[in-house]
Amino acid sequence: MGMTTNRYTQAAREDVQALKEKWDDMRQHVPSDGGDDTPDSRIADTVWQDFEAQSNTLREAGSNASDETQSAYEAARDKVARIIESDKSR
Repeated sequence: MGMTTNRYTQAAREDVQALKEKWDDMRQHVPSDGGDDTPDSRIADTVWQDFEAQSNTLREAGSNASDETQSAYEAARDKVARIIESDKSR
């Protein structure tokens, strides 16, 4: 079971790291004239913070994560991915 947990945890870390790189790249290209306090920026920051919280919860649970924990992580991940994709289409 330890090996399964390690693989599961490692996969979650790699997934988060890949999204973090895309997220950081997207945030670098956000026009600075709106500042970091625009509604879109605040929403994006809230979505990222939720994703980080869900990914931490999932990582801590490892392979014992409940369906609810996995679903919450996937929903948060999808929101981040949609924001990244919408930025690419600008």
